[in-house]
Amino acid sequence: MSSTSPEEIVVKRLSPRYVLSTPILGHVEQANLRYAGRILNLSEGGFALLVPKRADQPSVISVSAADQEDLGEVSHGNVTVGGFGRILNPEPTSNGVRIGFAWDEAIRIDQGGDIQQIIDTLLKDMQSGCVKTKKNAIKLVGHLSAALAGDCYVHLESAPGAVISLGECSSLDPGGVDLLLTFKALGHKIVNINPNIADILQRFGIQ
Repeated sequence: MSSTSPEEIVVKRLSPRYVLSTPILGHVEQANLRYAGRILNLSEGGFALLVPKRADQPSVISVSAADQEDLGEVSHGNVTVGGFGRILNPEPTSNGVRIGFAWDEAIRIDQGGDIQQIIDTLLKDMQSGCVKTKKNAIKLVGHLSAALAGDCYVHLESAPGAVISLGECSSLDPGGVDLLLTFKALGHKIVNINPNIADILQRFGIQ
């Protein structure tokens, strides 16, 4: 799968972005071609979509033309949000194409509550996390955020060579990503990565 991006578009973010590891479905449509995949992050203004390499997916997608209206849709549970907008910055990855999508202002106004409902449901599911420790290991369980940093550093003071185990880490937010990047910079091995978060870690070079 390839992508074309004739111009670099800089977009001012209007709404907070929530990075997701819980798989939810989404798609964009351009020129009557449909690109389906997994939502990587979501806000009231739009989303990022990872379109996997598959034989049944269209091979080329481009930035929306100035006079062009494309479609974007996100679904989770019984809630579906969709409407016109613009495709931004398609970017090839090792396992597909990452696509940004920004909804038109009318969609943000009319369906903002439904978008927030999806976000709230996902965040509620992710608001749990804890640190389990052994002599030479730190096991991060549940949702990883910066809130777990204190417990991690307390253990690292007595076990400076400990490995970081992510086998039971089911989701993470930007604070959790920063925490793992810090551990990596300090020389700690990150092992037993949960498949649910493997794509996110790969994007940030945390493997």
